Amino acid sequence: MHLQFNKLSMQQGLNHYVLTRSGGISTGAYNSLNLSFNAGDNEANVNTNRKIVAGLLDVEAERLFFPEQCHTSNIRIVDKNFREKLPETDAIITAGTNIGIGVLSADCVPILFFDTKRRVIAAAHAGWRGTVKRITEKVVLAMRDNFGTDTSDILVGIGPGISQKNYEVDESVISQVRQCITKPGRFYSSSPNKGRYLLNLQQLNHQILADTGIPEPNIETIGKCTFDNRRLFFSARRDGFYTGRFGTVICMK
Repeated sequence: MHLQFNKLSMQQGLNHYVLTRSGGISTGAYNSLNLSFNAGDNEANVNTNRKIVAGLLDVEAERLFFPEQCHTSNIRIVDKNFREKLPETDAIITAGTNIGIGVLSADCVPILFFDTKRRVIAAAHAGWRGTVKRITEKVVLAMRDNFGTDTSDILVGIGPGISQKNYEVDESVISQVRQCITKPGRFYSSSPNKGRYLLNLQQLNHQILADTGIPEPNIETIGKCTFDNRRLFFSARRDGFYTGRFGTVICMK
């Protein structure tokens, strides 16, 4: 079972998936479509799982790219000649065809972008650190500066992440939320636990994107919670670090 965004699904020559944890060969805590090399799974299984995803996108396995994801706001642009790894990177942009790009998640928010006029795609990984660094805004600016993208032409899909009721954070996180956006109180509430708060990462990223000038109707959110949906998604907050990571991927044909 895989999910898709309605508006992205209607775009000609565009292929994308919000992958779930099913459809791969990994076992145990990584059952079954784990796409991460960095959480303890068998490397051969991850390679096979990535080939399965490349097949879904109809691209060569060597043309499917995921960033290393270190909770930065660093962005890389890839093209048909790109052969490197992507260390210290949390977002990818390309205007190339038959190049698959994506991000991995297990509670953080995966976000896809498509410029319908210039035909540019991007994928970003937004945990709380990337979010307060406004990684999504930086992706939009990079699309504008490198490809001439107009914000009114961008469609965005905000994928599944941990829901507000399950995402408890401390004052140090909330202090950074307060600095990254106006009226920050819209995106968190007090937890029953003293000195703790419940943060809405999906809505915070939605607002940051809207603030860049992307029209509200162009921003679609899959409101599913990774923590609550054990059958569908991996969740590090629920299961610990040593669990799988699901992918959210996109390519142009």
